[in-house]
Amino acid sequence: MLKKRNHKEVIRKRKNRQENQKKKAEEQVFEELCKEYSEGKNSMPAPTLAEALTRHDISHDEHFGMMFRRLTDYFSDELLKRSNELRQTLDVPDKVVTFLIPLDFYVPLPEGYNSMSIRSKGGKVTEASCVTAISKILPMGTAFIKITYFVVSVCSNEAARSSKLCTFSGLIKLYEYAIMLANRVIVGFQSIPTRHNHYMHSLTVQSSPGTINMNVFDRLTKRILKRETITFHKNPISEIFNARPLEDEELTQFRGAHVNQTFTDDKVFQLVSKFNEAINMRCFGRNNEAVVLADNFVELSIGYLYCELCASEGEELEKAHEKYAKMKKMSDLWESLCELLNYKSVTKLRNDIGFNDWVKYCRNPRNDLTHRFLTNDLSGIESLNAIYHSGELVRKLCNVISGKVSDEALLQKLALLSSATYFSKNLGELEHDRKLGKHRREDE
Repeated sequence: MLKKRNHKEVIRKRKNRQENQKKKAEEQVFEELCKEYSEGKNSMPAPTLAEALTRHDISHDEHFGMMFRRLTDYFSDELLKRSNELRQTLDVPDKVVTFLIPLDFYVPLPEGYNSMSIRSKGGKVTEASCVTAISKILPMGTAFIKITYFVVSVCSNEAARSSKLCTFSGLIKLYEYAIMLANRVIVGFQSIPTRHNHYMHSLTVQSSPGTINMNVFDRLTKRILKRETITFHKNPISEIFNARPLEDEELTQFRGAHVNQTFTDDKVFQLVSKFNEAINMRCFGRNNEAVVLADNFVELSIGYLYCELCASEGEELEKAHEKYAKMKKMSDLWESLCELLNYKSVTKLRNDIGFNDWVKYCRNPRNDLTHRFLTNDLSGIESLNAIYHSGELVRKLCNVISGKVSDEALLQKLALLSSATYFSKNLGELEHDRKLGKHRREDE
């Protein structure tokens, strides 16, 4: 008797094979790129100076060794001193977890500066943390640069448990907490009224180097128990992949976007730049800023396209700008767009370009951020949805206008603006497919 075929199992195996093939292809491309850029010296495109600093071997660095010994002494002695001053008992483990975070800006704090804080509950110290600034002078070509590392130390039962289990979910949660502690020091420096450091900024997991050194030391014996390097994100790998040589089609598209165009000083380039800023903000973990920029990109794009449409109808561009400036409501702008595009109603135009989805995933979260500050920070998925639907709205509006006009210069501008949104389109659809595949596997 023939065995009944399990169609779900066949589909699952086929998907697994496809995923494995895709993974192997990606690994092969990455290996080839690493080989291409290595040149025998491990030389790769470094997105930031801080990312390059993670390649610096600190395990045999005398300066770091000395400063780390000072840190272990300070942490152990200061914790005991403060608990005695507060007349509280210590309810913390012996193990202390530290993260070494290179910065892409210099913090002019005293060498070995320590900022310790403790938490207590019910007459017991339940957590101690410390941010230590370590400076280092490194050669850069024929010059030297002075850089800063933050060593963030956390002593708590949760930190000890996360370092012992070594699960990514536990470590990333602990690292996010360490980033928050580091940001407190940065904000403290930024609040000095007589100082303003242009390049100093707050940190996120994604804006910091992808691979971080984690150490665990015993606060009683003051000995290092564990040294590990942990990869928290893969932005550097993405950067290496996108640093590959341009293909012929990409080179043609790149040149066509800015060479021999009649509108090289046009505002459309600013719109493309703003949309990429929104994507970059999300890549660096600044999801709130990404949503605000995506929303702003849509508003500016709609106004820009309206003025360009007026100009294509024979109106002087300056007069079109004046008309647009006098509009007090977005409803006035939509009605004017409908008239220029010969649409029957505003509702029909909005439906055709996905306006309602944009309001749901971008405008409403943006309003929560800007008008209701007490809302929680947005997640990476929420910022991706905002960027995706913002790009879709502008791209679909460009397509609608392209079908209504014949002005060659305007068509080129529409093509440029539309092409800039395809990256977010692909990114959003990949995330959708990933979710769909996960749901299907769960169903199976």
